[in-house]
Amino acid sequence: MTEHLKTILAITFCAIVGLILIYAVYCEVTGVEL
Repeated sequence: MTEHLKTILAITFCAIVGLILIYAVYCEVTGVEL
């Protein structure tokens, strides 16, 4: 169960980081202010 929880946390963390990176790139491209 612990390993499964670690996997879920890792996937969630990667997803959040990915969304932040995509949002940052989107703002750079569109010129939207953060």
